[in-house]
Amino acid sequence: MKLSKDNIEALKSLVKHPGFAVVEQLEKDARIQLWQWILDVDLTDEKNLKIIKENQTYTKARSDFLQNIKKHTAEIYNPINAIL
Repeated sequence: MKLSKDNIEALKSLVKHPGFAVVEQLEKDARIQLWQWILDVDLTDEKNLKIIKENQTYTKARSDFLQNIKKHTAEIYNPINAIL
């Protein structure tokens, strides 16, 4: 998707908002909690393996969502435009 300048500025505003840091912390905490659970759970139980697989999907989706926002707000140096 090609974002307009207004869209990019809106995303930049979102990233700078204190609430965005909270969202990032929630995602980090969810990963830590999942890892702690994995360290303690019986991995020979198929039910637990199914839970891990499902959580991998959710974890990847959360991570991709945050990375997508950051990708669209990243400043990219373009030497051709810098000269002009």
